[in-house]
Amino acid sequence: STEKECTCTKQMIEKYLTTWMDSVVVGKKQAKIGLANTNKMIKYYNGATGVKTGFTNGAGRCLVTSCKRGELDIITIVLGADTKKIRTTDSINLINYAYKNYKVINIENIINQKFEEWKNIREKAIIVNKGILENATIKLGEFKYTKRAIRNADIDNINIEANCLMYLEAPVEANKKIGTLKVKVGEETIQTIDILVERAIRKKEIKDYFYQILKVIY
Repeated sequence: STEKECTCTKQMIEKYLTTWMDSVVVGKKQAKIGLANTNKMIKYYNGATGVKTGFTNGAGRCLVTSCKRGELDIITIVLGADTKKIRTTDSINLINYAYKNYKVINIENIINQKFEEWKNIREKAIIVNKGILENATIKLGEFKYTKRAIRNADIDNINIEANCLMYLEAPVEANKKIGTLKVKVGEETIQTIDILVERAIRKKEIKDYFYQILKVIY
């Protein structure tokens, strides 16, 4: 299948990118030739997983590096270096900066907690006109992602901004979108999540009004 082929291709690429030294047999005499990876990061830098060195007169010494430690994947690009040593040193400095200043945060937990706090205040104010229920209960839709690399200095600056309809006309379908929740780090919006009606609310019928009158009388 295509998925299986893609998986195999990915595994093959990862193998080649992380191989430091290898050899190939060529020619009629089956001569064995040794090969060495020009990306020194593979051998000497903790977590390096690739990717590619390069050089042209116009671009200078270039290096694209991928690195993985724990849940945090880093990709750096260095262009225009004068020497191989400089491109490697610059790449190391960039990666060290990233791991020192960023960490992967489970933003789903933070968002759910802040949404519950907002919901406890605002949910009872969502009116359903002519509905069998006077108020709608709400929930969040699917997250695009639940984890994200956040700068350490911004971890306490993760907030939400909700925009939701407060007046609905019955009938209201379950999972109807009635608003959006913006997830913000400082002033930057990093994700937008739908606000949905949790369960269906049917429109009142004549019998419902009759029962309502009886409750008032008795």
